[in-house]
Amino acid sequence: MNESRRKEKGDSMQGPDLFCSNPVPDLPAENNLQILRRPGRRQEPIKAPPGYLFAPTDEDLAFKYLLGKKLRNLVPYDVVREADVYETHPEKLTQKFEKWGANGKWYFFTTRRGDNGDGHTNDRVGYWKATRLDEQMQGPYNKVAVKKTLVYYLAKPPLGTKTTWIMRQIVLVDAQKQSNNPDVSMTDDELALCVITRKRLVDSD
Repeated sequence: MNESRRKEKGDSMQGPDLFCSNPVPDLPAENNLQILRRPGRRQEPIKAPPGYLFAPTDEDLAFKYLLGKKLRNLVPYDVVREADVYETHPEKLTQKFEKWGANGKWYFFTTRRGDNGDGHTNDRVGYWKATRLDEQMQGPYNKVAVKKTLVYYLAKPPLGTKTTWIMRQIVLVDAQKQSNNPDVSMTDDELALCVITRKRLVDSD
């Protein structure tokens, strides 16, 4: 095989390296989103090198990690784990995934559980309660995400005891449906990306 044919063959074997070039890679252009859905395009997430600091913005989490996971189970790095964040106390959950913590934060893909109408999300030993209004984030390709901040309470609502555990819950929304009914958050599905952390107490002298 001559040099030009070798080069031709090499070029034909190279596809877009979507998830390995940068710590938080960009998605392809809008008209190339189908690349992510093609059979055989699945890639395993790569492990972060020693000394790597995982510090994505909320927009990165929404439109690069959560969107990538939703489209074809593609994520850049394996720092974001899969777990049911509602199943147990966040302290036990973070202990279980201790080595995956990044700068005091744990990142999880999870299946949302429906709110009971007043901002509480029940589980077996406590509940997560929304503490502020939802925040919208506008992303590329007309994508919209909603960020909710929750605090963990022990026991059952409404008499639970507030803890220092905090969670940011990010979901993708259907922007078109939401524009027709702004009072309703129309999620694409129940997949969410949650960031769990513990508020540090300041000692008073």
